[in-house]
Amino acid sequence: MAGRDYIGVSVGAVLTDGEGKVLLLRRKKNPEAGLWSIPGGMVEYNEKVQDALTREIKEELDVEIKVKKLLCVIDNLITDGCFHTVSLSYIVDIVQGIVRNVEKDKHSDIDWFDLNFLPRDLTVATKATLKEYEKSIINL
Repeated sequence: MAGRDYIGVSVGAVLTDGEGKVLLLRRKKNPEAGLWSIPGGMVEYNEKVQDALTREIKEELDVEIKVKKLLCVIDNLITDGCFHTVSLSYIVDIVQGIVRNVEKDKHSDIDWFDLNFLPRDLTVATKATLKEYEKSIINL
């Protein structure tokens, strides 16, 4: 896991329901326990970034995805927890399955949120990612 002497690489997915809502998961564990985040996780050794994204989404939500495009790259620095990752966030489509909370030990809740009514308690990386997502849909 990323920490003081190690910079990790993480991936995240902006999943939408087709009606302007994005999927968020409430984290149970640190870093940022209790906050809402986009689905995703850490890239493992010898794993391609998009393969990691596909794996993480399958593990967390039990759905198959198609990666549409890279949205943004964010330095995720959490100084009080000595945590640093470089986070790559992608816009993706669900191609098979129905979203469900598979990893209940990691996420206490999942829900769809309108971009105009997002919860205040978002992770640092999720705030930055959703800001970039809003810019991308305005510029369509």
